[in-house]
Amino acid sequence: MARIELRGLNLHGFPVAALAAYGLLRVLTEKGIAAKLGFDEAETLPRAFLEAEGMDERGLVKLLCRHALEADPKRYGMEPGLPAREQDDRLWEEARRQLRTGEPAASFLVAYLNPWWQDGKGFVWSPLDTTGGNQSFSEFLKKTLKALQGKKARGALEAAFQRVLFRDVLLPPDPILQEEDPDHPLFGDLPGVKWHPSQKRSTADQAGVAREESGELTLRISPAAVLLAWEAFPLYPFPPGRSRLPLGFAERNSTPWILLPTPAYPVSLDLLRSLIALGPRASERSDDLTLWASPRHKGGIRDYPVFMDAQRWDSLNFS
Repeated sequence: MARIELRGLNLHGFPVAALAAYGLLRVLTEKGIAAKLGFDEAETLPRAFLEAEGMDERGLVKLLCRHALEADPKRYGMEPGLPAREQDDRLWEEARRQLRTGEPAASFLVAYLNPWWQDGKGFVWSPLDTTGGNQSFSEFLKKTLKALQGKKARGALEAAFQRVLFRDVLLPPDPILQEEDPDHPLFGDLPGVKWHPSQKRSTADQAGVAREESGELTLRISPAAVLLAWEAFPLYPFPPGRSRLPLGFAERNSTPWILLPTPAYPVSLDLLRSLIALGPRASERSDDLTLWASPRHKGGIRDYPVFMDAQRWDSLNFS
């Protein structure tokens, strides 16, 4: 197998970078490509690497471009053309229907909301849903796919995946593209699609707590990274029963933390899925596995939820 260093998917961008690495492995496996994922410097500054049969950097980018251009909302359990509010109201019923019929999007929907239990106040949404206010995930999905599949984006899509995988998922505005096209959907100077769809903010969010910066310091999460991170959702499904947290999450001090295993050895998708589900128990039993975790931050009424910077799980001291 050829080894591909994914330099852009590193601790600086966790948790988005880790989820993008997981999602990349899932996409390749689903397409029938033998692939494994590992992390260099897993204990200190993890950087993802891929082992994939018959694949190099250029071939990987081309494959992901095709995947993005062919992406359909139905892959994520959404119905194209259905109003966002009506879409979200029907998702619980849709998840149960797709589970019964075994449709491909069922695995995504079971990770997005708990189809077995409502808590009396409505659906039990995954903590991975970082929408808020009057916005919704289905609307976020439409905006992201539109940015990736629009006419302007076609010429820059390959560059987007090249930057995400081999430079950084947290990208500063591109001065050349700004000069050529200030409204470019991938690298323009306008608020772009982010990990959560707070279009009211004047700048994009970092992997840490959202904050505004100006000029060349502004960072943006590319829709190409968001698309790959979505592909990792099925690795965090809700277990059957009255659970408010999916597998691969832990609650500490009333805050949900997403668990991000970084195996030093390359693992298959099936093994990665097991490591996520095992959580802290997996890292306790293996010297070759480091577990990182990111807390979900929700501030005041106007704040949108975001995932903060990842920390090593074994370094956290919870009372």
